[in-house]
Amino acid sequence: MNENNNGWQEWSRHVLAELTRLNAGQDSVREQIQDVKTKIATLSAQDYKLLESKLQDLAADLRSLERTISQPDGMLDRDKDFEARLRALETAQNTNSGKLSIIAVIATPIIAAIVSLVIGLWR
Repeated sequence: MNENNNGWQEWSRHVLAELTRLNAGQDSVREQIQDVKTKIATLSAQDYKLLESKLQDLAADLRSLERTISQPDGMLDRDKDFEARLRALETAQNTNSGKLSIIAVIATPIIAAIVSLVIGLWR
């Protein structure tokens, strides 16, 4: 029975060593899993920040496009105003040109008469 007892003691030491080794391996796996979870959370946070940044950029682009799209209506009103002002200037210019033509037609004989009187007085 002493031999059985010695064999059991040796076997129990072997089982205890194996359990210790398995426990250490399990602790190592737990640490690695926790490290992986931390890295995933960090990557998720970075991905979230990147996604949020891209979303803000897209929102800014959409606002810019909306301004560009809605601006032509305002531009059309400005163009109409510009066209009205341009027509008024053209009308004024045409009116002034017409007045100047009439003045030139009337003033030319008067100036010619005055010049001929002055020349006649000097002779």
